[in-house]
This record gives sequence, structure tokens and C-alpha cells, in this order.
Amino acid sequence: MPFLYITEQGAYIRRKGPHIEVVKNEEVIADLALRDVTGLVTFGGVHPTTEALLALLDAGADIAFMTQNGHFKGRLVSATGKNSILRAQQYAALSDPGRKLEMARYYVAAKIRNGSDVLYDYHRNANNPFEFGNRQRLEEFAGKALVAENVESLRGYEGAAAKLYFANFAKCLLHDRVFPGRIFHPSTDPINALLSFGYSFVAREIQAMLDALGLDPYIGFFHDITYGRASLSLDLMEEFRHPVVDRLALRLFNKKMLGDDDFEKSGSDGQVYLKKESLKIFVHHYEEWANEKNRTWMDDREMSWRQAIWKQGEKLRHAIETGGNYKPFSWKEVAG
Repeated sequence: MPFLYITEQGAYIRRKGPHIEVVKNEEVIADLALRDVTGLVTFGGVHPTTEALLALLDAGADIAFMTQNGHFKGRLVSATGKNSILRAQQYAALSDPGRKLEMARYYVAAKIRNGSDVLYDYHRNANNPFEFGNRQRLEEFAGKALVAENVESLRGYEGAAAKLYFANFAKCLLHDRVFPGRIFHPSTDPINALLSFGYSFVAREIQAMLDALGLDPYIGFFHDITYGRASLSLDLMEEFRHPVVDRLALRLFNKKMLGDDDFEKSGSDGQVYLKKESLKIFVHHYEEWANEKNRTWMDDREMSWRQAIWKQGEKLRHAIETGGNYKPFSWKEVAG
């Protein structure tokens, strides 16, 4: 079921019977059945009618509003909170220090191991000269994360692993492209800008998925509870950050689908954004990447990244409901 991304400035979104239409200059540029729309994302000057918004909410769709440059502004969701028992179980797990630390360990260890497998995949790629000599060190950090005595030491392992990971990530880029290391708030170069933008896309999808599963996306185990931050979404995103977003970014830059000319600076802080037309390129490739069946599989069958994310959300819900162990997503089943 697709997310509908509307980047055409001045476009209108309207309901027509059981369908949602996107119209610009009296021309219908998109037409989807309401039942098939998982979410709507608008960028900048896009104008949904009230009737269209209500129909989408009735159909259970998630609606997000972004600036033209891709900065998240807010969202609408269907009525939630119906599964009070599940949410009570989630809050109980959060209030248990042992359970909270256990879950946080899983997320960080999975993030480190999946990052290691992304690098190893490029190491084995005959078209990329990258030599990965730090795999054992990253695996050591992942092992230490799984037995971390507290959140402070866990964050230390995460930070050390991230520094090593991105130093190697930089070597996977072709065409003499220089990566200055992970920089955000603001992202002042195209690669960091695309990574941050991609992470926001995945986090938003996870947030919508958690809402649909009856979980509270704002109550997480590893990320601190902060006003307005979907902490559980960020927790779950750690498992998918490197294999989904980082690999897509490498693909787009290495195959020259995006380059420096696709980005521009905005504001006094030097923040870099995708240009309007380049945003459409990213959205197109992101949707293909999210929906295409690939070398990621669970339960002995291939699935898309979007399906894998939903599957992981279901596993998280089951672990919270039963109090059982949570098995994080591992790309090692594929790459290593």
C-alpha cells in the first residue's frame, strides 16, 4: 500500500467518490483508491481539501506536512488510543529499568551490526574499491552493547561505533566525493543533508506504523522522552538506519543520480536542502527502494524494506504484549 507524496506546488488534493485525486491546472496528475493510500505527505504549497483529509483519516491513513525543502512541520493521524491494554503494557515496560535497558541494548547492537554488514557488502562489491578492515572492531562494539551495564556506557559504545562506521562509510563513496563525517543540526553538505532527510522519512513511516499497531510512538526505551519527539520511532529506526537510508544515499551519489547541483543552502546556519526538482528525484527513488523486494528476508521469504519495517513493528508489539524477548532486525542473515 503506497504513501502518496505530493511535491507539485499549487496542486490540490480532493476526494472523488472512493478515490483521492491530485489536480493542478485542472489536470489530474494522480488518482488512487482511498483504500490503497497508507499515508499522504505534502511538501510546501499543496492544498488538500477538508473532505479529502477527513476521508483519508477515516481510511486510517497518516498525513504529514513538510516544507518545500522537506522540513517536517506536523501530522494528522486517525483516532488512536483504542488499545489501552497494550499501551499500559508498554508504559509498564518503560517503568522497569531492567526491561528498558534490555530493549535499548537490542537497538544499539542491531544498529552497529547492521552498519558493519553494510560496509562488508561494499567490501565484497567488485565495483567498489573499498577495503573493510574494521569489521571485527565493530562486532566487538556490538557485543559490548549487548551487555552494557547502563545507558551511559551504551551511548559510549554507540558513539565510538558510529565514528568508526562513518569513517569507513566515507570510503564507500566514489567519484572523489569527500564526506566530512556525520554532521547534523545543521547538515552543511549534500551527503549529510540527504542522510538526515532519509532518516526523517523512515522515522515518519515508523511512527505511522506504530500508531496503526496501537503502540505509543512517543514512549521509547533508548531515546529519551522529549516533548514532541517520537522516541519509540527513533528506537526502531536504529535497526534500519544504515541498511536502508545509508545504502540508498550511496547508491544515489555513486551512480550520479544526485550530485552537488541538486542541493542548495538556506538560512544563516548553512543548512543544505534538496532543490525542488531534486526532491522529486529522491522521493521517486525512495519509494522504489522501500517497495522493491530485495535481499532482505524474514521467515524464509523475500520482502520489501517497507514490509520488513512493519514485520519488525509486529515483533515489537508481540514482545511488549507477552513480556518475551525482542529479536531486532538483522541484515547479517543476508550480507554476512
